[in-house]
Amino acid sequence: MVIAKLSHSHHSLESEKPVNLLWTGGWDSTFRLMQLLLVEKVAVQPYYIIDYRRESIGMEFKSMRYLRKKITETYPETRKLLLPTIHSELESINPDKQITESYLKITTYRHLGDQYDWLTRFCKQHNIGKIEIAIEKFLDHNELSIFPYLYNPDDYPTFKKPDYYDIVKPELDFLFGYFKIPLKDTTKPMMLQYAREKGWMNEIMDKTWFCYRPTRLNLPCGLCKPCEQVMDIRFGWRIPLHRRGLYYLRKWKRRIF
Repeated sequence: MVIAKLSHSHHSLESEKPVNLLWTGGWDSTFRLMQLLLVEKVAVQPYYIIDYRRESIGMEFKSMRYLRKKITETYPETRKLLLPTIHSELESINPDKQITESYLKITTYRHLGDQYDWLTRFCKQHNIGKIEIAIEKFLDHNELSIFPYLYNPDDYPTFKKPDYYDIVKPELDFLFGYFKIPLKDTTKPMMLQYAREKGWMNEIMDKTWFCYRPTRLNLPCGLCKPCEQVMDIRFGWRIPLHRRGLYYLRKWKRRIF
């Protein structure tokens, strides 16, 4: 199982430096946090970028506070390993012409979320050599086209490298040179299986947050992109039944119209 291989990374060699991790209280980053703390048994320095434009910011903070408390209470050995989260406002990140121009060049050929621009600038500004970001293994080959060099081609025999890849490879190498992507060979269903085996699901992994537009009752909306992704991979149990109905209704309308 791929996840088992991940648990024997170089971090297990008792490195004195904590592992830098972008932690949002979401499924992927919390899974990686649990791996680092309980399997690799290394200190973790979480980072969180405050973006006031995000409607989910309140729920993300709430989830992280809860998860930190639950993890350290359930596993007392993590109290010394889980360092206080370093928060930084998005607006405080300095501009960097080289980074932004590299990002924009990539986006002329393929969509790439703006977080890769500002997160790279953040790492450079604060001299963070490497930060782990929790990107799962892509099931959609189309999504791979921006990251082909991160994956083992043998795992994707039908994948064809896009024509523009060689044009933007220097920019990709530059931006992603600041990141480590330890979950790149791991899918959410694989994480679910592993978390169940380790006993991480109850009151920890099932309390992670993902919805961009929580309802007034602080429930997942069922309609935003993360909610759609959750439903598409059959993780619908994470969304209340009546909100799941909205997802199916919209899907039905798209087919009709």
